[in-house]
Amino acid sequence: AASRYDYLYAFPNNNMFPIKKRLLNWTDLGEFNANVIDIEKIPSGVKQTNETRQIYALPKEMDGILSYPSDQICLKNNSEFLNYRFVNNPINQYTIFGAFDEAQGLVGYIIAKLYYDKNLNKMLGHLIDYEATQNVELVLNDLLNESKRFFEFYGVDQIVFWNRKNLYKQYFDQYINKEKKGFM
Repeated sequence: AASRYDYLYAFPNNNMFPIKKRLLNWTDLGEFNANVIDIEKIPSGVKQTNETRQIYALPKEMDGILSYPSDQICLKNNSEFLNYRFVNNPINQYTIFGAFDEAQGLVGYIIAKLYYDKNLNKMLGHLIDYEATQNVELVLNDLLNESKRFFEFYGVDQIVFWNRKNLYKQYFDQYINKEKKGFM
């Protein structure tokens, strides 16, 4: 990386940073806590506008419908990367839910993971990645409710995530517990 880039930013978890700092001389620029959603804040019984179901791979067709703001720095996902990172991951188990519109097919996805927090001595839900390609609020409502059912099945009462896009900030702000901080 040093031969190709002037700067490289990474976001390791609490366990990996000391290793990277010691072995690779990383510099600590700051800490970013995950947002926390108390699962009961997500309304139940909301009428779905799209069919949602678990999917086992993200289709290539989704690559052409994802859009990214030109005024922001963000990772541009595609099906090849997402399937490599989450579907074919030999270490961690991820669950992917897709939202489907009758006419347009896949219009959004959310990638969920169960996470055991040793400090809290309980399971947490973790939203790893999410995207909506149209009717953002309606699609995210459907996907968040599907995730809620999944997490509740495992006794999870909190979801942690990083709201990585300003596009979704207003949507998620209505659910985030401002007093609680997730892992760094």
